[in-house]
Amino acid sequence: MDVANLKNIAGVSELNKRGRVLARIGEVDVCVSRFSQHPKWEIHPNGEEVLVGISGELSLVILDEVNPKTIVLKSGDVAVIPQNTWHSPIPNGEVSVLSMGDYAGTTISNSDDPRV
Repeated sequence: MDVANLKNIAGVSELNKRGRVLARIGEVDVCVSRFSQHPKWEIHPNGEEVLVGISGELSLVILDEVNPKTIVLKSGDVAVIPQNTWHSPIPNGEVSVLSMGDYAGTTISNSDDPRV
């Protein structure tokens, strides 16, 4: 077993590429990503997604059945995106996050409203 520093891992991760998988627990990937741009919307049909801020600031727009909700994820913060919920990660500059989820079947959309 090795111990690693998340900021160091994020710092050497390729910018705007798929996250570096640190571990796989059952069907769940544990990844570190570093990005300054992201597709407009994504949805994960097989489970919740957990996001942990490593550095920078990320606005998350979450589409529920009534109104969009926006939260801000900063270094040290944790957000849980419910299963089968459209969400838009909007980086405010360059951000790094630890993400955990079952990403099989993930759908990406760049439409204004992916629900229609």
